[in-house]
Amino acid sequence: MLLALLLARKGVTVKLLEMHADLNRDFRGDTVHASTLEILDQIGLADGVLELPHAKMRSVTINTPRSSQEVITFERLKTRFPYVAIMPQESFLNYLLDQARQFDNFEMVFSASVIKLIEENDQVAGVVARHGESTISIRSDLVIAADGRFSKLRKMTGFAAVDQAPPMDVAWIRLPRKSGDSEDRGAFNIANGRICVLLTRPDEWQIGYIFPKGNFNEIRKAGIEATVISSTPEKTEFSPVLKLSDDAKAAAQREVDLIFNDFLKDVALGRGMPVAMVKRDFGRGRVVNARDAVRGGLVDRIGTFEQALSATVLLLHRGERGATAPAGEAALRSSLTPPRPSSEYLDLVAMQRDLREMKSTPGNRRLLVHVAKALSTFTPPRPSSKPSSNESKVAVNPRW
Repeated sequence: MLLALLLARKGVTVKLLEMHADLNRDFRGDTVHASTLEILDQIGLADGVLELPHAKMRSVTINTPRSSQEVITFERLKTRFPYVAIMPQESFLNYLLDQARQFDNFEMVFSASVIKLIEENDQVAGVVARHGESTISIRSDLVIAADGRFSKLRKMTGFAAVDQAPPMDVAWIRLPRKSGDSEDRGAFNIANGRICVLLTRPDEWQIGYIFPKGNFNEIRKAGIEATVISSTPEKTEFSPVLKLSDDAKAAAQREVDLIFNDFLKDVALGRGMPVAMVKRDFGRGRVVNARDAVRGGLVDRIGTFEQALSATVLLLHRGERGATAPAGEAALRSSLTPPRPSSEYLDLVAMQRDLREMKSTPGNRRLLVHVAKALSTFTPPRPSSKPSSNESKVAVNPRW
């Protein structure tokens, strides 16, 4: 890709063939070293590349069961880029592709695989490629074989490769990174004759398990054995690394059924509906849109968040006074008298006021979270005949 870009910048007509439909190759070429960044800097592309999401590996540590030793520190390099940038190869290549596409003399052809060389007068004059359901012929003064270690073009020309690969393979896996994990260190973990490489990506760990060449199928078949230590089997029933037993499944199902039945009863009681109707119409796990919820009696009406919060304040006020609901909201508003407020009631009144002041600011999202928490835990208190010490100090705005 980089060579194609450089040629296009010099005015050479370039057609780049890619056998796959995209540039997504997991764990292939994810490290961009300082030497590469220096070259990119010379052609004015380094800063653009480093705007892509990436992690910076500034050192490498070797860990053994007995010790840990930092063996490489990239910060000692005399360069603008004293680190290894780690980013998905797809992001890096797509950036280069976008740069190359700025030139009319560049063309990228995906899903195109070379099947034959065009030869004339003992010289290569182009290629024939399979492109979808058809074939295309491309004539060229120069054909560059950049199709990897198993190059088809190299075999077609009869060139022999010099094998310099070590007798080992690497199985790559990924795990999510926690917020407190280090961001700038790579590691080689060595124990029991095995090596595990640890690299940081922007939002995950890239882990490479090194093993003798040719043993991948055996390792894959063996899988990963997990050992869990516990005082009783029940304490590990829902461990993510253990298979769920039949007893654990049955216990979990019983608990889910109990919670579900309690939920059905609460909804039925609150909405004045038969339990069977709630279970049939709303308790099967499907999402119900607002209009269907109104038609089915699950909610009273559709409104805005402010309207819902206003109604909640009114209901809490009524609950604290032990009043019976008047015929309509207007009547309820007009019948308000100073209540004996609880702290939860005052919190909701304050939230309603803050919402009007902050609804156009980023703080609104935090406010929504607080309201949701308050509404999910609040139960209106029972009416009390005892006078409140602050009854004469608190007045409720009639607009509420």
